[in-house]
Amino acid sequence: MPPRKADSLTDVIAKLKTHLQNSTDDLDASELYPYGRVTAAEARAQEKVKHEAAVVILLAPIQERLSALFIKRSAHGIHGRQIAFPGGKRDEGESFETTAIRELYEETGILISQENIVSRLNEVFIVPSLFVVQPYVAIIETTPTVTPNLEEIDAVFWSDIATIQKTKARLCKVISSVGNHEIKVHGFMMNNEIIWGATAIILEDFKNRVRKISSAL
Repeated sequence: MPPRKADSLTDVIAKLKTHLQNSTDDLDASELYPYGRVTAAEARAQEKVKHEAAVVILLAPIQERLSALFIKRSAHGIHGRQIAFPGGKRDEGESFETTAIRELYEETGILISQENIVSRLNEVFIVPSLFVVQPYVAIIETTPTVTPNLEEIDAVFWSDIATIQKTKARLCKVISSVGNHEIKVHGFMMNNEIIWGATAIILEDFKNRVRKISSAL
């Protein structure tokens, strides 16, 4: 039997869109919670939530590989110098989707529409900053030009989905934003950077959702 012809990038994107639109409740990231797991629902019930935000895992073809965009935040702020997905605080009256689209544009210069958003992941509660974050997955079919907002971002990088799927959580040393001291956490080493905290939890949720079709990506 001849080998199966590799899917085109268009086929891969179509398959991923369909899969993500039909996947739900795949969060399994307990070891990645650096301060103990508190779900968004628990935080809301206990009135711990002080802020709301949205982020977007933007997928785009980079050198013929479907890849996710990561940013490294600038030094200021409670999450300074950390690796994250583009996003930020929800303005009053905004939908979470609108926030994700606006923040992506403000931070990277990449403009997407609501039609590009294909999936919503599980909310994550961030203990130190008392934020609930709503993550989305968006897909565009052309390689974008990234124009980082240097007031908010120090650097950006892309990682293809195959590499993301192969990268396993490991114990890492990081500087905690609570007390500014070194702690050991489970996170992902990618592009010589440590991805931990809320970003690692969101990334694990995404990894779990695409695991069943990862061989096609």
